[in-house]
Amino acid sequence: MNNKELTYLKKYEEQKDRIEEQLVVGEEMKHCLDKKSFGGKYYNPCWIVTSKGRIYSLYKKAWMNPWLDSIGKRKKDGSYPEKRYCLKGDRKVWVHLLVANYFCDKAAVELYGEKNVDVHHRIVFDAAKSCEENNYAGNLYYTERGLHQQMLNRIQRGTYKKGENMDSCTWFAVNNVAHNPGSTVHIETQPDGKLLLKTHLKLRGTNEGSKEK
Repeated sequence: MNNKELTYLKKYEEQKDRIEEQLVVGEEMKHCLDKKSFGGKYYNPCWIVTSKGRIYSLYKKAWMNPWLDSIGKRKKDGSYPEKRYCLKGDRKVWVHLLVANYFCDKAAVELYGEKNVDVHHRIVFDAAKSCEENNYAGNLYYTERGLHQQMLNRIQRGTYKKGENMDSCTWFAVNNVAHNPGSTVHIETQPDGKLLLKTHLKLRGTNEGSKEK
């Protein structure tokens, strides 16, 4: 344990009670001390992350204000297809990845490996909403990278054609979400490696419904 970590462990103990008083009902917090997962990307002894997508700085003794920044590959016109909230310092850290690392189930990570998973938003990310509204732990989960990218391609680029590797139920769910941001798509990895698709659809002109496959 280095001097920096010892310093912030002491700060954590000094500030812990005051931070807990500021949490809302059901909100959990964790000190960012995970050095092993994802090559230590989400290790920072200065930070406290909560299940509601909030980050507290032990150094500043205050809640941090994440930036909305571009993410993903550039389009042909030089622009980026998506934006996400991040923290900027010595290096950029995406908030949804930070929250997922400390609060989300890692069954998919164990099955596919850290290099083959992405974090998916159950309710489509909305840049008009706050970091907390988009990145609370209950809205995030790990899924296999290839499937995640297929879903993003259709939601981001508006290419709603049936994908070669997407069955009709998956395609219908992604297509619907692309047009109805209030809908959700949730894909669970089963012990045998198969994927269970759960959708909560808000269909135009109908009541809300759900499908499972």
